[in-house]
Amino acid sequence: MKRHAIIFALSAILAATLAAQGREVVWNMSVQLTERDQGDILDLAAELGIRAPSRVVDERSRCPLVSVISEPVVEGNRVTTTVLAMRPHSGPECPLASSGPNMHRRGIWMATTFDGVDGNPAYGNPRRLVAWRLRDGDWNHDVALGRDVTYEDAQTIVLAIRHRTMVDMRSADEIAKSGPPPMDPEQIFSVARFQDEPMKRRFPEIFADLYEVMSSTHEAFTPRGGGGHMVRVKIRNGRVELHGSFVWMS
Repeated sequence: MKRHAIIFALSAILAATLAAQGREVVWNMSVQLTERDQGDILDLAAELGIRAPSRVVDERSRCPLVSVISEPVVEGNRVTTTVLAMRPHSGPECPLASSGPNMHRRGIWMATTFDGVDGNPAYGNPRRLVAWRLRDGDWNHDVALGRDVTYEDAQTIVLAIRHRTMVDMRSADEIAKSGPPPMDPEQIFSVARFQDEPMKRRFPEIFADLYEVMSSTHEAFTPRGGGGHMVRVKIRNGRVELHGSFVWMS
């Protein structure tokens, strides 16, 4: 019985790998990979739960740190994406890895699995990232929501940006200097509450009910890091007020 279970598990992984290889998996890599490397990476991802990969990217580090990103799983408005990080077991720029029950290998590639910090699966390996699908007729877009941000408030904010119905509460000088915020709703990735607690306690009338909306102007995992736009808004009497517009870089 145990032998049959092992054969069944290996067959399932092989079938998942073949299916992944048959789909269009996007490889956004700064290093050259052989066909064997690609197969081993997909095999390892399938073994550890990612059987429908959509993208494989690396972080341009000296020891290649590779992330396999799953196709998103949609359940109602909840969208879950799984990301597995791995690296070569050894190499000119990679420290030799020790063995252990949480270390998994395929060819030269290895992944160390662990649970999320404080039970948060967004900080484990594999990590599970949750976004929420905001809808407007036939249009939809997936956005991560911060703590204490409701789906309804996020949708109200993003649709006001999309329809350009925000009420600009900035000073005339700031409007003249910055102009309208160049935020594309298709590039929004996060809606969160303003997090600076000392400022919220000191100036509650300004910061207590403030939201921060962030967009990215280019794809993540590029050599230059991240960059984009942020707006600070409030919801009052059913309308979305614009209170600040900024550029962010990392």
